[in-house]
Amino acid sequence: MTGTKQVNRTVEDLGSAITGSKKRISWTFLFGEEERTVVLLWSKNSGTRQVTEGGNKIDYVYEETKTGNFFFHKWDSRDVKLHIIASSRTPAKCKKVLCDNFIEFELIVNGQPFSKLPHQDGTPLPSEKGPGPHGIFDVVYPQGYDVNFTKEAPCPSHGKGDLHSVVLPSYPPIPAH
Repeated sequence: MTGTKQVNRTVEDLGSAITGSKKRISWTFLFGEEERTVVLLWSKNSGTRQVTEGGNKIDYVYEETKTGNFFFHKWDSRDVKLHIIASSRTPAKCKKVLCDNFIEFELIVNGQPFSKLPHQDGTPLPSEKGPGPHGIFDVVYPQGYDVNFTKEAPCPSHGKGDLHSVVLPSYPPIPAH
């Protein structure tokens, strides 16, 4: 993981008629000396999600139901294992225990959440306030992340794409024995 640093993360609302109905989430990071950018374009109205890396389409998903609130996608790219976990909504039953800056969209780079990578310019990471969880990564992987796990992560819900029924684990997580 040496040499991987975050450069920039942006979340843009692109919905012209309904604010927040379409989002573009971009992560730019350095892997060694090479700068890479991953983009998730998510339209809640049409149900489409598109992932690009360096301008090249990696994945395109269309859901007829348009109700999926969760998105997972894993791929290998030039010696880097990448994984997006995203939620279009903050877990409703959990809003009282989440931190103020809950991260709904996370890129995992070689097993490390983008939000926890050191900054390129040396800026310290913001302190995590509140009891947690601090982002979707903590909700989905409370016991930690295994970069070699080959299947898609299990969706912690009772219905297809339903993040509102998530039951949060104890926080901080209890280490597995």
